[in-house]
Amino acid sequence: MTEKLKAYLDGLFAGIPNTDEVREAKDELYDGMVERYEDCLREGLDEQAAYDAVVDSIGDITELIEELDLGGEAPPKSYASAGDEQRSRARTAGQNAGFDLSDVVRKITDYTSGLVSGFFNPPSGAMHLANTLRLSVAGVEDINISYVSEAIMLNVSDTDELVIKEYMNRDDPTLFAEATLTAGGIAVRHGRRSGVFGLQSEIEVFLPAAYQGSLSMFTVSGGIVTRPAWALKSLQLKTVSGEVNVGSVAADMITLGTTSGAVKAERLAGEASLRTISGGIRVESLAGCGSFSTTSGGIRVCFEALTGPVKASSISGGIRLALPEGAGIDLEAKTTSGRIHTAFDGELTFERHSRARGRTGNAPYHTVRLSSTSGSIHIND
Repeated sequence: MTEKLKAYLDGLFAGIPNTDEVREAKDELYDGMVERYEDCLREGLDEQAAYDAVVDSIGDITELIEELDLGGEAPPKSYASAGDEQRSRARTAGQNAGFDLSDVVRKITDYTSGLVSGFFNPPSGAMHLANTLRLSVAGVEDINISYVSEAIMLNVSDTDELVIKEYMNRDDPTLFAEATLTAGGIAVRHGRRSGVFGLQSEIEVFLPAAYQGSLSMFTVSGGIVTRPAWALKSLQLKTVSGEVNVGSVAADMITLGTTSGAVKAERLAGEASLRTISGGIRVESLAGCGSFSTTSGGIRVCFEALTGPVKASSISGGIRLALPEGAGIDLEAKTTSGRIHTAFDGELTFERHSRARGRTGNAPYHTVRLSSTSGSIHIND
């Protein structure tokens, strides 16, 4: 059965850059899987049940690839063994698709480290404030914060500095985050995680209210919460396993994403891109436009103002939009096993109550594309 685990793992990593770092992470994950499998056998599970338990605890790493925005195309798995010319073509293809191979490798290795340290090994000891980073944001236009198995909370700093507090059940300095300073940018990355077992940690980020640059935060296993209100150039919050929950954000571009968990926002202003695979999407107030996508869950968005196109899709769940009175839209909506209900049905052309299209409201008109496989679509009703 361990060979079956290895074959399963090989399948998960198919299409992922075959670098030394990825091979090391893969080997570490396999060792953890075998250890977990043997634990399940000792707990009384039969071989198939133990195998299923290990596989269920891992999830699908291909969902992480989707979250990394690879443009629908995975990097070549033979990248490490390719010749210089092939590597160059692969790098160029990756750049054209909008991703960086080194960033992909880093996040994949972070993901596997998070699985090994968080899923297979229970934490020990109480958490306490183990480390504090203080960084000036004077002249900074871009902040990037990356962790592995930590929940992240964003709050307002009471100073003019970026403050990061790391709560852990360990006092090992090698586990603490390090900051890299560049011209106009700050990158904060977690400390050592590979080979670390039983670590429990949470992160608090304190950002000056006056900061108006770009902010990106990523974690593998943990939720991300922001409070209270922020005005930024752009905001990107992504986690693989956890909920994304934001308060009030105004930004040119707002990107919120998770693989397993809900995406929630109180008030957004700007262009929004919200995505989850297993979970619902809910926005209490949006002044702007955007795209919303989930595989398993419903979508509910209330627009305070509509300034551009809207696209929403759900495989297993309904879609409910509230649009401003008189908002001009060119609507195209379809559902496979549901119905379409609007407050302006008389202005639309219907096909068996599962497809609708038409123009309503006052100029300017914005396209609204809605699609659900298993769920109904409601607009202003």
